[in-house]
Amino acid sequence: MVVTRGNPARNRDPLRTLVFRLTAIAVAVLLVLSLLASWLALHSFERVLYPELRLKAAGVAEILARQINRALDYDIPLQELPGLAEALEREIKVHPDIAYAAVEAPDGQVLAAYGARPSRLAAPGGGLASEDYDILVPLVGHGQAQAQLRLSLDPAWLTRASTDLMLEVASVILVSVLVTFEILLLVVNLSMAKVKTRSLGAAGMAGAQQPVNLVFLRLPVFLFCLSEELSRPFMPAYAQQLAPTAPWLPVDLAVSLPITLFMLVWALSQPTGARFSGRVGRRSAFLVAAGLSALGLTLTALADHLVTFLLWRCVTALGYGLALITAQGVVVDHTTGKNRAGGLALFIGALLAAGVCGPVAGGIIADQVGASATLLVGAGAALAAALALVLLFGRDPRLAAEGFSAPHVGGHANRPAIARLAGDGRFAALMTLSAIPAKVAATGVLFFLIPLLLAESGAGKAEIGRVQMMYFLAFIIISPLAATLSDRWQSRRGFIIGGGLATLIGLAPLALWDQGWSAALAIGLFGFAQALISAPQLTLVTQISSRVRVAEITAIGWFRLLERLGGALGPLLAVALAAAWSYHVAVLGMGLLCGVSALLFGLLYRRAPPTAASSEMSS
Repeated sequence: MVVTRGNPARNRDPLRTLVFRLTAIAVAVLLVLSLLASWLALHSFERVLYPELRLKAAGVAEILARQINRALDYDIPLQELPGLAEALEREIKVHPDIAYAAVEAPDGQVLAAYGARPSRLAAPGGGLASEDYDILVPLVGHGQAQAQLRLSLDPAWLTRASTDLMLEVASVILVSVLVTFEILLLVVNLSMAKVKTRSLGAAGMAGAQQPVNLVFLRLPVFLFCLSEELSRPFMPAYAQQLAPTAPWLPVDLAVSLPITLFMLVWALSQPTGARFSGRVGRRSAFLVAAGLSALGLTLTALADHLVTFLLWRCVTALGYGLALITAQGVVVDHTTGKNRAGGLALFIGALLAAGVCGPVAGGIIADQVGASATLLVGAGAALAAALALVLLFGRDPRLAAEGFSAPHVGGHANRPAIARLAGDGRFAALMTLSAIPAKVAATGVLFFLIPLLLAESGAGKAEIGRVQMMYFLAFIIISPLAATLSDRWQSRRGFIIGGGLATLIGLAPLALWDQGWSAALAIGLFGFAQALISAPQLTLVTQISSRVRVAEITAIGWFRLLERLGGALGPLLAVALAAAWSYHVAVLGMGLLCGVSALLFGLLYRRAPPTAASSEMSS
């Protein structure tokens, strides 16, 4: 897993295979043991939960019976007792595990009732009769039983509780496996680095400098991205709570501003951050970024006004953008064109792993201790990322200012580059009809509409986190396959068109059906669609850069900048659609934007002439 500047043959080291196999075996053992422990826990959960629910329902029935008995002692007939049905309704709404409440006369006549008695009564494990779900309490007046109160447990609630627990356990297992993979990968590479150092010392080459092992960069990047991803499930709802402190702002706009400003500051920080990182050194820039993010997250957790909340979100975005551009700079410094893809794959892998773990962990933590405490945990993760970088790289001069070897590109040099790129019709079509619509949909749906839509339907933060996780999980699985197939078939344009149409198809379930499964299905398909277009977009950018004679890294930098600026528009567009219609219509609008843009891209984008194609392929 070591990426060097030298001959790419060096990267085909047997140690790489050994590292992968050791890590895979350890993770597989952990996964099997975790699944076994989880299955045993779920099996006992169903047996333990049912008696506890009966005890709780019995307590509710006893309280209701005392109130009704008091009326009977005053000789008030049950048929004439005012508010009886309302009292039953109130208790059912407070206790969702109770499906039915009724007051029945001795002959079985129902005097008052609320809810629907379950027609299919079966325990999660099976084997229970109908009466096992009923709680019966006699209603007594003057020492004589005059009626009975019946409460019926909801078997569907039991099933949902078991399913929710199973999904939460599965999510925790997935997070633990990914975290374990990152740690094991680091530990094995550290061990291999020590072995190599001893081997060089024994061979009399102790003074030889080892190449930078970019695997060591994964853990700091993972922890840093995790610090921000923890807040994904609740950030819009958190802003919604603070919206009344700024009554001069419409609520929907106030909710969208944190994401919009975050994306905007992140995008604008990239050019300046790259120059700052090169001037002060990669290590120092990363430490500054971690400090800014930790400060921003801490003060965000303490903010009690929307304006200060937005200010600290901007500070966090500045640190986030500086950290990511610095980490990419480390990869560029210590790779060449021949092995840069492998170095970037390590960086992107850590980012995607944090995207899977962050929403799940953040949702669970927020449900248990609150959103503010979760933001403080994120601040701790940012500081842990800085500590990890210091421990892993020490005072390596190659991460200091004097070790910066990539060329500095000033603003005057960039202007002709963006002019040449913008003057190419294919680049303009790629940006306006694929890259920007895709990023608008990603920020508008994943970070804004999904948390609000699910929260409105009663979902908890942990469930929102699990749904968001499906996007990154699908992206991790599909992205390498899409990149391989697009290379093999040389069909970048087809993948981009297909990804745009797949976005429309993927978001349709969420726009049409307001059910728990539709959100997870939609976001999973959404991640699948976005993964189809990610690698082909970058390939087309590099081909276009060769044609217009712009450096690949410069073209990719402008591509990312414009893409993220477009992403800042996502929440604003989502707000406009949701305010005019509804969240469901807003989701459908995002899908239509991507689908229609993909069709227009297919019509307007043209392949390069044959003479240029050969040069592109050779670049």
